[in-house]
Amino acid sequence: MARSARFLKEGVCYYVQSVSFMDKEILVEHSDYQWFMRLIQRFKRKYEVHVYAYSLLGTGVYFVLHPGSPRYLPVFMKALKQAYAAYFNRKYGNMGRVWGQRYKSVMIHNDTELFDAIKLVEFIPVREKRALSPVEYFWSSCSVRILGAGSLVDTMPPGSLTLANKN
Repeated sequence: MARSARFLKEGVCYYVQSVSFMDKEILVEHSDYQWFMRLIQRFKRKYEVHVYAYSLLGTGVYFVLHPGSPRYLPVFMKALKQAYAAYFNRKYGNMGRVWGQRYKSVMIHNDTELFDAIKLVEFIPVREKRALSPVEYFWSSCSVRILGAGSLVDTMPPGSLTLANKN
């Protein structure tokens, strides 16, 4: 049975998650996380996708994204997942699937949902018992947002999002 097309809308943010096949650890070593971060940096520029929050865990990745155009979200995620799968399979001699089902994306309708989604993404490591607080988890945008270090997380320019009271 063919899968249904995603409904993507111009000018909105999305909560996006992608998990590994059968909850297998796919981000194993420090170098794997670093490689994934480099891929995010490369593809966010190439496909004009703004990253407002992220958490990278061993078994999955979570984002709040704002694509410059709705058509950029699927190509960004496809490029990211394919490039990392090739890296992982080559490095670990894996011959099977790396990622589980296709990524999940949920449209964010307003500013309240946007800030809730950012909070959700940054608290995932705490919920998964990988850190006591979101600031302590190195592979999350929380400490980057607070300390202002790094260039992976984009700032939200005033008035650039068309979220308020839109459906």
